[in-house]
Amino acid sequence: MQGRHDGARQTVHFGPGSRRVLADALTGLGVDRALLVTGRTVAASGLIDEVLQATGDTRVQVWDGSREHAPRSAVEAGVAEVQRTGAQAVISVGGSSPVEVARAVTMAVADPQWTTRPRPLAAPLDTPMLPVVAVTTTLSQAEFTNFVGVTDDATGEKHLYADHGLLPRVVVLDAELTTRTPHALWASTGVKALDSAIGGHVQQVPQLFRDPVTTAAVGELVELLGHLADGDEDAARRQRLQVAAWMAMFPRFQLPTTQPNPPGLPWFGSAARHQLGGASRVRHGELSGVLLPAAIEFHLHDAGERIAGLAEPLGMDPAGLAAHVRDVVRALGLPTTLTELGVDPQLVPGAVEAMVREQPALGERHDDVVAALDSVR
Repeated sequence: MQGRHDGARQTVHFGPGSRRVLADALTGLGVDRALLVTGRTVAASGLIDEVLQATGDTRVQVWDGSREHAPRSAVEAGVAEVQRTGAQAVISVGGSSPVEVARAVTMAVADPQWTTRPRPLAAPLDTPMLPVVAVTTTLSQAEFTNFVGVTDDATGEKHLYADHGLLPRVVVLDAELTTRTPHALWASTGVKALDSAIGGHVQQVPQLFRDPVTTAAVGELVELLGHLADGDEDAARRQRLQVAAWMAMFPRFQLPTTQPNPPGLPWFGSAARHQLGGASRVRHGELSGVLLPAAIEFHLHDAGERIAGLAEPLGMDPAGLAAHVRDVVRALGLPTTLTELGVDPQLVPGAVEAMVREQPALGERHDDVVAALDSVR
């Protein structure tokens, strides 16, 4: 599984060893100096050296200031690093946290008023920004979106900003770089990828050109996560998982067959993941393992037909899909309740209100939202 996709706004290189394209990619972007954004754990590993060896003559400064849930303080520190180093591009190495921080940094560099300028998900701006090159080591999918979530350090609420300029220009999916990723992180981000696939399908109105891609991605993710739960994994399956996570996000951001996209349904899973994650500082992937079965069940009455379109090719009905996901999460050794994740129950009421602010249509089912969260306590 090796190749390259050239989209209008993003080029994706995939396959074992694909990190070797980095030098040419940076040269093609006209970059002499770059800031590499990562977290402390990855920075202390040999992974960074492997990436740096592939960047050619570009002068790269490593900064390990990425933090989970992209707190605003980390974004502001990253802006200072870009200004100090004169970086012409930002390279993220790791999972969702580095790429979220990297993209938010480029937005803040381009627009010092970013915290006050509305960037609604329904109508993204198109701001010129420093290019981001994302080298991903998990199944986070953040590198395939045009929105970023930044967490308020004081309140824990996550604020979303949409801008076409946030889409990384180059993405590298090299399974060889994922071998150091801990099992729990790899597995949980795989479940999050499945959550994003199902949620994205529900949130978008039916589109003949897009729906088959999402359906295929869900099938791949369910199959491959099942193999992972059984302990049946190899390099080829790791690469397939990376590509399946990309496929799951591709239709929403690369195949918009109606502009602007008509509003679909809200997705309980993403709103709960964003706001509970920001408030509790629990990783999104681990939250997805708890929330995805509940999200499927939450939407059975208003999106049952859409979910059925994903479940039927797997020989399941929507309720069966929820049960299957719950079983796979348990078999992967991941938490299945908020209590197991250490989420303080006192955070839930505030998270519910933040969920409604993020997706106002959820306010029409406020009691159902509370009940769904109670079901996974």
